[in-house]
Amino acid sequence: MHKTYIINGPLIVRAAWNVSRHMMHPISAAKFSILGSDWKKVFDRDGVVLDGNALPASISWSEAVGELADGGAARRRGWAPPADLANLAALAAVAE
Repeated sequence: MHKTYIINGPLIVRAAWNVSRHMMHPISAAKFSILGSDWKKVFDRDGVVLDGNALPASISWSEAVGELADGGAARRRGWAPPADLANLAALAAVAE
């Protein structure tokens, strides 16, 4: 994992992060960023480019958690490097 961004996370996520990051190795902790409304500036600084419909127009945390619990679209949403997807497809073909 290169980096994980949490955008406009609720207060409980920020509070949990402020406690738990001190228990993590600094290299691991540096792989997480909890962002507020300035997330676009941080993405520009870090060179993150969102193309197409990579980010939904609006989604609430409770909606996302509900979808994950139900095995809905949030579980299927996401991005992986094409090489990783090809490797996973090859492994799935071998397993069949």
